[in-house]
Amino acid sequence: MSKTSRSFELVCERTDTSVKHFRLLVFKENDCLRQVHFTQDGVASQTQTFCGNVSYEQFGKSQMNFTYNVTDLFPYIEYRLEMYLKSKGVDENPDPATLNVRTNPEVPSKIKNTNVTVEGAKNASVCWSPPEPFPGPTNYTLTLVDLGEEPQRDRKQVITGFYRTCKTIDSLEEFWPYKVKVVASTTAGKGLPKDTAEFRTQETAPGKVTKLTVNQDGESFSTAKVTWMPPAPRDRNADIHHFLLRYKISGTDENNVTSLTILWSESRSEYSQPVLVQPGQTYSFQVSAMSTKFDGELAEVTYEAPQENTSPEGLDDGNGGMIAMGVIIAALAIILIAFLVVFLIIRRRRHERPRAEDLNMDPYETMKPASVNAERKYEGMRFDQLEISAFRLRLSNENLNKGKHKVLKGTLQETDGHQRSVAIRKITGANPFDRCKAEIDIMRNIGAHPHVVCFLGYSIQDDNTVFLINGFEERGDLQSFLRDKRRSASNTELTEANLLLFAENVAEGMAHLSQLEILHGDLRAVNVLVGGDFSAKISGLQHARPVGFEPKDLAKFTFPLCRWASVETLEGKVYTKQSEVWSFGVLMWEIMTYGATPYGKMKSKEIRHLLSQNCRLACPKSCQIPLYTVMLECWKDDPAERPSFQDLSRRLVDMTTDVQQYMNIGIYESLDFKFEEARADSSY
Repeated sequence: MSKTSRSFELVCERTDTSVKHFRLLVFKENDCLRQVHFTQDGVASQTQTFCGNVSYEQFGKSQMNFTYNVTDLFPYIEYRLEMYLKSKGVDENPDPATLNVRTNPEVPSKIKNTNVTVEGAKNASVCWSPPEPFPGPTNYTLTLVDLGEEPQRDRKQVITGFYRTCKTIDSLEEFWPYKVKVVASTTAGKGLPKDTAEFRTQETAPGKVTKLTVNQDGESFSTAKVTWMPPAPRDRNADIHHFLLRYKISGTDENNVTSLTILWSESRSEYSQPVLVQPGQTYSFQVSAMSTKFDGELAEVTYEAPQENTSPEGLDDGNGGMIAMGVIIAALAIILIAFLVVFLIIRRRRHERPRAEDLNMDPYETMKPASVNAERKYEGMRFDQLEISAFRLRLSNENLNKGKHKVLKGTLQETDGHQRSVAIRKITGANPFDRCKAEIDIMRNIGAHPHVVCFLGYSIQDDNTVFLINGFEERGDLQSFLRDKRRSASNTELTEANLLLFAENVAEGMAHLSQLEILHGDLRAVNVLVGGDFSAKISGLQHARPVGFEPKDLAKFTFPLCRWASVETLEGKVYTKQSEVWSFGVLMWEIMTYGATPYGKMKSKEIRHLLSQNCRLACPKSCQIPLYTVMLECWKDDPAERPSFQDLSRRLVDMTTDVQQYMNIGIYESLDFKFEEARADSSY
C-alpha cells in the first residue's frame, strides 16, 4: 500500500476462487464514510456515501487481483478499512478483513487571525487560529520584529503542540513598536505565506531628558540659555507631548517658580530656551518630558548667574567716563522736553472737553431728549427698532469699568413699565453716531444669545453724544470676579464645575459669532461678564468686525494685545477665526489660574521671542493633562490644525460630566497669587 496526505492506494489479491464479489467500507473513527463495490474487472462500479445493505446481482465476477485508490481524505487521520467477501449462493461473510491506515502529514496552510493583546508596558499576548485542515503534528515559530529606531535583533521562539495557539511575550521595551510573525510547520514542510500583526506596548512615564545644561546667553548677564536633549528613543516610554521647564532662585519657596512649556517637535534633536535671571543669584532648573497621561522624570541642574562687572577697567582713559556722563545728561534733557510737550498737549485737550457739570446730570437725573436739529441730522441713518428714547433712561454715577472708558450703571424703563438695570457706554466727540454705527450694526446682527451680552439699543442725546445700552450683569467682568474669589478667605461658592462652565459658555458664545462670520477682536477674560446665575457672557464687542474685513490703514487697526495674540497675528498682522481660537486658549488659562496674568511680567518683545521658540504657557496646577491638551491645541503654530469653536464647545460639554477627571482647584488653597500687571480695560 502507498499513501499520501489525502489518499492511499489499496491492492487486493483474491486467493479463494469461490469469492465472486467484494465490498469495501471506509471508516473515520466510527463513522462510515463510503461504500465501494467492484466488478469482475476489479473496477469500482458504484461508490455510495452511505453504508447500508445493497443487492449484489447487478455486479459481475471480479478478477483475481486489482488496485483501488481511496481519495478525498484528510491529512494525518487514521482510517479503518473493512473488506467483505461474498461467494455465489452464500451470504456475505460477517467477519470482514480489516486494515488501519493513517494518511501522511502535509504542509500547513496559512496561519489566520493573528492578533495581539497588549497586557502592559512590557508584556503582550499573541494568539492565532491553527491551520485548516489539521495538517499533522505541528510546531509554530513565533518571530518578534523590532520596528523602532536602531532595531535590535529579531527574537524567535518555537512553540510545540498544534492546539497551543497563544503565547505570552515578556521583557519588551516600554511604548515600543513591534511586529509578530507566526509560521506553522510539520514534518512535511513549513507553511507559507506568513501572517503578521503589528502592535505597540503601553506607555509609562517619560524618561529623563539628557545633557541638561544652563549657560550665560551671549554677553547678557540677565539672560541664561537652557539646553537639553530628549530622552533616548528607548527611554522615552511614551508619546512625548511637551517639555516643562521650571526654575527658581535656590532656597525660595514654590510660589516663586517660573514655568515654561515647550512643545515637542519630531524634527528637533536638541532644545534651547533663553530665560531671564538676576545677576549674582543661584538658580535651580528642572526639565521634564510630559505625555498626555504621565509626568516624566525630572532632570535637575543648578546655575549661578554671573555678577555683572560694574568696575571701570574696560575704559581706555578718563575721557570714556566723561563721554558716558554727557550721553546720560543729553538723554535726560530729551526726556524732560518730551514730558513737557506731552503735558501741554494733555492740558490743552482737557480744556477742550466738556466738564461733567456742563452736562447738567446729577445722579439719576432724567436725561433730556435730543434736539430737533439732532433728530434731523441722524434722520435716515439710525436703526429705528434699536433706538431708545432718552426719557426711558436714568443714569447714575456708578462706573462699572475701571479702565479709561466709562461704563455707567443705569436703569431702563421697559414698555411694560418694568425698571431694568443696564450698562451705558457713552460715546462723545465729533460725529459719535458715525463712529459707532458699525458696532451697532454688528450687535444687531448678533441678536440674542444666552452667552453673548444683550445689546438693548442706543440713544442719541445731542450732536456730540450717543449712549450704547447693554444688559447689566451683576457679578462684573470675569477677570475681576476670579481674582476677587482667589483673594477671599473662604471660597466655597466657586467650584471646578463653575470654572469649566465659564470656558464652555464662552466657547458656545464664540461658536455663535463664528457661525455669523463675525470676529470678536479682543477675546480675553476682562471682556467676559458673569451673570447672577454664574453664566458667562461675551462682551467688549466694540472691536468686532466681519470676517475678511480689511482696514484701509492697517497700522492704525486694533489687534488683540500681545498676551492674547496668535503667532500669525504677531508676525504678519493676520487675524482670522482660528486666531481667536488661540485667544480662547489663553482665556481658558486665565480661568484655570483664577485670573493670573498670562506670561507674568514678561514684556511684549520677550513674549514674541518665546512663541517663536515654540514655547507656550505652562500647565496651570489645577489642570489635568487632558484639559491642558485642549489649550495646547488652541496654540498650534498652524491655524488649520486648531479646533473650531463648535468642536471646543462639544468637548468642554463632555468634560463637565466628570469634572474631577480634568481639574482640581483644591491645589490653589495654599498659593498666594500675585497679579503683576495692572488690570486691563474692560467694556460692556
